[in-house]
Amino acid sequence: MVISEQTKNFVSAVDEFSSGKIKFRDEIGMIVEHFSVINDAEKFEEMIFKAKYLNGLMKVFSSAAQNPEVRNADQIEEDFKHNFMLFREMLESAVYSLNDNLKSEMTNKFLGLTPEAMLNTKSLIADLDWVKIYLNEARRGRADQI
Repeated sequence: MVISEQTKNFVSAVDEFSSGKIKFRDEIGMIVEHFSVINDAEKFEEMIFKAKYLNGLMKVFSSAAQNPEVRNADQIEEDFKHNFMLFREMLESAVYSLNDNLKSEMTNKFLGLTPEAMLNTKSLIADLDWVKIYLNEARRGRADQI
């Protein structure tokens, strides 16, 4: 997949904004480019919102596991599972449009049923959370817009 200069600049701006915390820059670029090519900003916004929500749920669930006073941990877990499956479906849809080699690589890296794929997906969710934060700040005029 050819990544446009605009997408490369956008990913670089997000990475700089996050102080270099983006782990999967190339993969974020492919996802951004996919939604740009199909001209579906709404689906892209939905995906990054879902990532931000999931990242928040992971933080809440992690702290709830350490706090015996939290009584809704089961509800948090169910909400996470449901939204994680929706996120995976969105990611799978984006990956489906790639050429066979990239599709195979992305499927193994993020959609496989291995502990490594799960960790990679968790990192990708955190990366997309940064994208959402960056875009929110850009809309408020507090980040460089591309």
